[in-house]
Amino acid sequence: MSSVFIDKNIKPDNKMLADALGSSYKLWDKIKISLTTNYGNLNEDWKCDKSKDYLDLVFTSIIISPDEHSCLSYMSEPPLYQMELSKNSEIFRLAYEPSFDNDICIRVEKNDDKIVLFWKEGSNKNYRAMRIKRKGKKEISLKTWQYLMQLVHDFNFLNLPNRSDPVIFCDGASWFFEYKTNTTYKAHYNRMPDRNMETLSLYLLELSGVKYKTDKWEPGYYRYDLVLTKDEKYIITEDLEDTIIACLNQHIDNKKLDCEYCYFDSYLKFNRHGRIKIVRYPDDENWFIDKWYGFQDRKCRKEMKKALRKLDLSYLNAKKPIYFYLQVDYDKGSQMFKNIDE
Repeated sequence: MSSVFIDKNIKPDNKMLADALGSSYKLWDKIKISLTTNYGNLNEDWKCDKSKDYLDLVFTSIIISPDEHSCLSYMSEPPLYQMELSKNSEIFRLAYEPSFDNDICIRVEKNDDKIVLFWKEGSNKNYRAMRIKRKGKKEISLKTWQYLMQLVHDFNFLNLPNRSDPVIFCDGASWFFEYKTNTTYKAHYNRMPDRNMETLSLYLLELSGVKYKTDKWEPGYYRYDLVLTKDEKYIITEDLEDTIIACLNQHIDNKKLDCEYCYFDSYLKFNRHGRIKIVRYPDDENWFIDKWYGFQDRKCRKEMKKALRKLDLSYLNAKKPIYFYLQVDYDKGSQMFKNIDE
């Protein structure tokens, strides 16, 4: 057979294909139509350009063997690329599969002005039989759907590569996003999503009410927390750090901090009204013993709590309590708190 099929770096034109295929060339268009119809909107460059390879993503959705890696199979999720949708229908779906925790699938379906969010939580496939542990659904407002689609647009989802594997590792997690309309199917698979896609995933999880884990140092877990406002917009909790530090610098009584250098490490909880509720210190405290380092002193801790009580986050209009892990340094020379990484 001609070398046109040997060199994968060269995309053959119609003449090269005709010369190579001979009388079978007339079947070429039929084969392409069959692939596009049955396996998603494949780009003709899919073999030459890895970023346009839909096949592995599409097969993830349709293989139904119980031993298949994807949670979409044992959760009996529909293959979106094959679904026929009406003009006013859209679907957005996330399949989140961590190595050591429960799989989560969230599917949001819009039919005209009715929007329903379906969620499913599966058992951990590494230690238990793959099955659905719990599932549910809830209606969401058209305004919330429009906000979700705005995030999809702002985060440039439709222009992302179909697959992104920046790091090769055995453990961790995978995120598989899909978007389907009556004319479009778009997928994006990632083992280490950027902040935008992580935020989009967290937003869906918060909408669903499914619990998830965060650990900024552990691959496969979410690196930060996100909470919803009462009008179902999102707040990234770590973005509140500058606000909290500014409050401390404004209200702390520096005269009470009799030390050259202080290190403060605590878990904060703000109630739904934006007021400090709990200041809890780590169970495994690592305070310096030397008297020069003074935040192990009760007086210093008391001053920190007193300053935090001045903080009012009610303007956030949060839907539920906000939890925050605060780590700050205090430099007596400048009499200022600052981020521990600065």
